[in-house]
Amino acid sequence: MSSTQPPRPSRPAGDADPLDTRPAAGGEATLPAGSSAGAGLGRSGALHDETIRASPPPLIGTTRADLAPGTRIDAYTVLSVLGRGGMGVVYRAEQDHPRRTVALKLLRRGLMTAELVNRFEFEVQVLGRLQHPGIAQVYEAGTIDVGDGPQPYFAMELIEGRPLSAFVADHRYGLRQRLELFARICDAVQHAHTKGVIHRDLKPANILVTAEGQPRILDFGVARVIGDEAAHTLATTVGQLVGTVPYMSPEQIAGDPRELDTRTDVYSLGVILYEMLAGRLPYDLAHKPLPEAARIIRDEEPPRLSSVNQAIGGDIEWVVRRALEKERGRRYETASDLAADVRRFLADQPLLARPPSAWYLFAKFSRRNRAAVVATGVVAVALVGGLVALSWLLARTLKAERDASDRLAEVSAARAAEQEAREQAEAESRRAQLEAETTAAVNTFLNTVLASADPARGGREMTVREALDNASKDLGALAGRPLIEAAVRSTIARSYRALGLAEAAEGHARAAYELRQKVLGESAAATLESLNDLASILQDQSRLEQAEGLFRAALPLYERTLGPEAPETLTTRNNLGMLLIMRGSYPEAEEHLRAALAGQRKNPGNEHLATLDTISNLSILLQFEGKLEEAETLARESLATRRRVFGNRHPGTLVAVNNLGTLLSSLGKSAEAEPLYFESLELSRDVLGPEHPETLTSLTNCAGLLRDRGELDRAEQMYREALALRDRTLGPGHADTIDNRRALAMMLAGRSRLDEADGLLAAALSAARESLGDEHPDTLACLHGLGRLRLLQKRPAEAEALLREAAETAARTMGPQAWRPAQFDAARAEALLDLGRPVEAEPLLLAAHERLSAALGADHYHTRYARDLLARLYEQTGRGDQAARWRN
Repeated sequence: MSSTQPPRPSRPAGDADPLDTRPAAGGEATLPAGSSAGAGLGRSGALHDETIRASPPPLIGTTRADLAPGTRIDAYTVLSVLGRGGMGVVYRAEQDHPRRTVALKLLRRGLMTAELVNRFEFEVQVLGRLQHPGIAQVYEAGTIDVGDGPQPYFAMELIEGRPLSAFVADHRYGLRQRLELFARICDAVQHAHTKGVIHRDLKPANILVTAEGQPRILDFGVARVIGDEAAHTLATTVGQLVGTVPYMSPEQIAGDPRELDTRTDVYSLGVILYEMLAGRLPYDLAHKPLPEAARIIRDEEPPRLSSVNQAIGGDIEWVVRRALEKERGRRYETASDLAADVRRFLADQPLLARPPSAWYLFAKFSRRNRAAVVATGVVAVALVGGLVALSWLLARTLKAERDASDRLAEVSAARAAEQEAREQAEAESRRAQLEAETTAAVNTFLNTVLASADPARGGREMTVREALDNASKDLGALAGRPLIEAAVRSTIARSYRALGLAEAAEGHARAAYELRQKVLGESAAATLESLNDLASILQDQSRLEQAEGLFRAALPLYERTLGPEAPETLTTRNNLGMLLIMRGSYPEAEEHLRAALAGQRKNPGNEHLATLDTISNLSILLQFEGKLEEAETLARESLATRRRVFGNRHPGTLVAVNNLGTLLSSLGKSAEAEPLYFESLELSRDVLGPEHPETLTSLTNCAGLLRDRGELDRAEQMYREALALRDRTLGPGHADTIDNRRALAMMLAGRSRLDEADGLLAAALSAARESLGDEHPDTLACLHGLGRLRLLQKRPAEAEALLREAAETAARTMGPQAWRPAQFDAARAEALLDLGRPVEAEPLLLAAHERLSAALGADHYHTRYARDLLARLYEQTGRGDQAARWRN
């Protein structure tokens, strides 16, 4: 959780506002770094205000002089020149009906190329679709012949205002006023984005502010349309730059328009916000050649706001940094998300902006120190989501120190409450000290992990497991400092879990939860976070009943403490939904997952990892329920988004590849599933390691594909390799191990090795009943497998009992649309046929065939199995015509 910004104490009259950067007397009001009111906040040189547009072809004709006052253009009378831009001249003009003053923009005759005429007309179309108080409105467009051919024009709302830079300087805006104004700018940009328009040239010079403080965005001449109408956007070829260099995002300055989306505007907003707060641009690009400017924007980090203006820091600094992330997937997804975080800051509420994760920091470290990191490849994986973000704790420490300072200032200003204020200040100081100690402790831990895995320090490569084990030995030194110990134990637990070592993680997660619960209470954010961690670790170990109890305890606490739509609440709801899938409670699972996804699509957005996890989980559930079309749509969305935002090697992408492959395989699309399975296996081995649970899932999926393709020796080898590793690392009672043992047994049964298959299936069913319960889907799969084996062993009575239990339990727990009960019913019908009871088998088979055909298609092997059994039934009962119909 981000810390919140406390209210600042009031100042006695005459005290200087640290955010007021105007000179004491005389001269033009300016912000630091020599800002120019007309050219943005803190002009930095030649590149600062230069708008780069796609280079036009050679010009035809000559540029005529400006139109004289009194010139008539249709229903408008020219009054004066307002300004000149890259494409045309803007005039102040008076419209006849209704009578009003407008801005009239004409494309200059000397620029009458087909491309720029199209771009001029495009700006009209863009403005015509935007209706927002923060965007200038277009009234009318047309062409006029003023003596040497038709000339396009459009009339738009005349904005009586000052450029953003000048307005802020003139009004001596403080921090709160600047942020409120900036949030309104974001609102206007968000409106454009919802209409499918990316501005691509946001900068202070293109934002006017009225006397009432309403910002108005201008100049959509280089905008881009996205979505269904993207094909109509004016083409910008790869290598062309469009925009103003200091405000360009890294992907924009790379010159590939295919890489641009709304987050490009979010980056530009981040530059504007930085400039509004610091009084200068994030980068000094004055007199830099374009390639060097591009390198700086792409590779260098801007100075921290607090280093430029010491009056600004803390949470708002994280907001700016998130907007200015190099990787667009790490920025705010939308301008509204950015505005919402600014408003949360102003309301002293928790922020979405977070310090960079340990994984991200490690990745940046690895790019700077490739030689050292090559020898510690496994470290990067273990740190994914597991290590505490040290920078977050440091930010909290600095904030706590400021809080203490503010409280002490209040003591001087309010003597009537001197003793109470002193006690509060001392409490804040103690909290600051605790935060500093926590930062130092976690910093020491991070250094221990990274340094111990450095072969230059230890003489050999050390695995992350060894590094974590070594760091765990020193926890006794933290006795008596419970919150520091909890922070370090939480870090260790997440790191172990990222390695797939749930058993090692559990003790640390449980200790962290108990420490935080005792000191902070059960409703504290940190306590709930530890509760969620512990529940997830228990779920990893297939201790589902215990995990469910913890998730159900956490959810109402989150709802009461943070609200039902808070990201943490929605994540907990997703976690509970996934656990209910594992327990076979499909209808309730779907209710939770759909509610979580609806909220997460709004906040934190469609490209956030938490949202993508919920999309994947809902897809898995829908597959089990037989809602395969929606399941496939969601699985493809999850994978495509993960590839685009996080890349092919991200652990979440690898899981999504596997999930889509599994779904396609169940739909009989093996040819499409095969490359996904083997891609996942190869990358999982490289990224996660050969023993990670996700790697083993990929291995068994590939084995199943080879089995279906008839490569049985190779499939058996892969099944056995995965099973041996799972028995050792997860234990025989884990759901993955049980399913692995069952799958191997079924393949062996198909190879007529019935006794060996019998032993494996009996062991799998026993472990499933004990560890997962009688209603778990994996228990039902073992019942089905053992029932099918009994059919092969000519023991139909035993088979019928096993398959009846599986079918009845599945029908009761999986929901009416699930196709698994129909699969089990078809197998039970075969047992009934072997027992000579066709009257009981017939309705089972007819209903099963109908359900399987609707869910999986007529050509799926489960559907064909039911169809073949119907043909057999009618043959056995002397109804040859019906048998022939089912065979055809």
